[in-house]
Amino acid sequence: MPQRPHAVWSGRFQPPHVGHLAVLRHSLAVLPLPHVAILTTHFGWRAPGDYGEQAAAAYAPARNPLTVWERFSLLRLALADAGMTDRVSLLIAPRHDLDWPTVAQFYPPHRVICLTAKDRFEATKESLWRSRGERVHVFEGLGSAQVLTTTAIRAEVAAGADWRTFIPPRCHSYFEDISGPRRVFGIMDGPGARDATQP
Repeated sequence: MPQRPHAVWSGRFQPPHVGHLAVLRHSLAVLPLPHVAILTTHFGWRAPGDYGEQAAAAYAPARNPLTVWERFSLLRLALADAGMTDRVSLLIAPRHDLDWPTVAQFYPPHRVICLTAKDRFEATKESLWRSRGERVHVFEGLGSAQVLTTTAIRAEVAAGADWRTFIPPRCHSYFEDISGPRRVFGIMDGPGARDATQP
């Protein structure tokens, strides 16, 4: 088992949503490998280069309201909701561009880095991983539902969509307990309440 390659997906999962699960489900079908979802952490400093610039924007506090523990708990619930707990391991690791020799110790020793082709940031990630000599698999041609982003979900919710549509059902109770609807989507606590000052 230690010598077998693992398919590795890393991300912020702010919060885990149906798009994440759709991509994982597709990946499990296409790559017959053990899978690892790595929840990335950020410590406030900025790495150099194009990736560092884009990552600084992605990890801005306003876009990352949930703590590491909250994201870990939600992702664990999401994997259980999708019946993936036996097929996808869950790890926490620092952002990989900050100190790769150290961060690499968090990753499986034999790995295939998995990415989608959804945007420029993913393309920049691909370039960085390949420059390290890593094996990379890019999933192309996925439907819009499978590569749904948190940014797109926030826009949908701001336009009136129910956030429960995008968050796995088993996560709902915990998400409400941590005021996730307010912190992530700007929806005030209480049935149907909305904070008009938030997007």
